[in-house]
Amino acid sequence: MSSTARAGRAAGGAAFLATAVFLTACGGQQASPISAIPQSSIPQSLTMGNLRAVNSPYVRVLADGSIVHVHPLPQDRAAFEAANPALPDHVEYHNGSIVKLAALYAIYWQPTGSYMSPKYKPVINEYFKDVGTTKQYKILAQYSDKNSHILNTSNFGGSWTDTAPYPKDFNNGNTGDKDLHAEVLKAIAKNHWPAGGYAPIFVIFTASQSPADGWAACAYHGSFAKSSATYAYAIVPYQHDFGPMGCGTPSKVWPNDRDADQTIDTLWHEQAEATSDPNTSGTPNTGGWYSNVSGREIGDLCQTSYGKLRSDGSDTTLHDHNYVTQEMWSNLGYTCLQTAK
Repeated sequence: MSSTARAGRAAGGAAFLATAVFLTACGGQQASPISAIPQSSIPQSLTMGNLRAVNSPYVRVLADGSIVHVHPLPQDRAAFEAANPALPDHVEYHNGSIVKLAALYAIYWQPTGSYMSPKYKPVINEYFKDVGTTKQYKILAQYSDKNSHILNTSNFGGSWTDTAPYPKDFNNGNTGDKDLHAEVLKAIAKNHWPAGGYAPIFVIFTASQSPADGWAACAYHGSFAKSSATYAYAIVPYQHDFGPMGCGTPSKVWPNDRDADQTIDTLWHEQAEATSDPNTSGTPNTGGWYSNVSGREIGDLCQTSYGKLRSDGSDTTLHDHNYVTQEMWSNLGYTCLQTAK
């Protein structure tokens, strides 16, 4: 992020705090509710077919009432931000769960005959091993629940490839989301992985040109309940399907593999948000960290902010391996950071 952009974010945060203090002194509320955003300013494309916007293009409720947090396509995000240029944003805690010690599980849903780059799975698996206990992951350690903070560590629990075909109804955000829940439970049963709770995060990667490209946007994360257990999950479609830069990764050369590197960029976004707001409820007193103004989470606030790109296209090094990942929002300085100070 440029120094001008950083200053603008910091000034916006300061203005927001000053307004909050004034409103509190006058008996008002401390933050504008998400619903203050005019629905007319949300591009129609952000409803994504069977998904409907709920006060924010980033927070959606499905037909069954389940809620997911969506990473919009670049053009949709840009349209919303252009219509709402002066939102004084930061994130606040909403008395719900966080993932203090994450264990990441990769589910590669690659039906027979579908395509993933030969390096796709090995590079993503290596990233899962590398990301924890780093200055980059340490950014998340500032976020806490009422008892303790997110730890600067995460574990890679394992990966599994499912070559079964996508279900016939895997073509919209209502039935497709239920298919994702079933896929998570299938992977757990097949591999004897942990059965839910706020520690495992199950990430489903679909193959190139999967039906999910049409309704999952760049990615999304959420949680679902089954037999009294809660499961945190995310879907990250094949990012290169969305264009030469995936969902906005600015590199023109790639430190590992073009397709895997573009997906890792979006994966970091979803991982950070699923860790700091796994329940994704969007309602008072049940969520983790998100903005009361726009519904954005810590990845959304820095979606187009990256560190200086190196000659290999990377902007970060995690345990001796180079990657390109977006910066993440820090409430400590009201700015986007590549690494914790």
